[in-house]
Amino acid sequence: FDGKTLIGFQSPDGLWLVSNDSEGGAVLTGEGSIARPVPIPPNPNPGSGFGFGCRVGVDLLSATQTELHFGFANASLDDCERYVLRYNLDTASFGTRTGRDGEFHRLSHEVLLTDTAQGESADGTPNYAQLSVELHNAQWFIFFNGDLLGNVKASRESNRGILEFVTRGGTAIFEAPSVYRLVE
Repeated sequence: FDGKTLIGFQSPDGLWLVSNDSEGGAVLTGEGSIARPVPIPPNPNPGSGFGFGCRVGVDLLSATQTELHFGFANASLDDCERYVLRYNLDTASFGTRTGRDGEFHRLSHEVLLTDTAQGESADGTPNYAQLSVELHNAQWFIFFNGDLLGNVKASRESNRGILEFVTRGGTAIFEAPSVYRLVE
């Protein structure tokens, strides 16, 4: 994410734009869904690399829920099974869906979010939760605010290198989506 354009993003559904949050940082703001091939950083030492991760800050703003979709079962994102990291006002968890809007099947415990507020904090700064997924060889590890929600076998070969951001019930802000290489 270059912080200036939507170059590299695909299949937007809804309204998406690049803007600045109240702190002046470049963010992706939108409602609906938008996909992005993961620009996996080159591995300077091929013998020590074993995967990659993606981290993004999310402010629900007016959305009731956001989701990070990953590990798609095939090249078409439309109706295939995928893993989902789901975050709403009350809980965070991960599971699967078939298609963008299929029924959610939870695979992890639910983290109860009693201290997370929607929108800006009292001092006017955004409330960003951190969503992260990491692919370690053939295993996905899923994190919410740095805490491990769980892991699952990366059995889906076709589309490991794409992420989809989904909002439900309103607009959300995605801050600094970043990809990093995992090395030993």
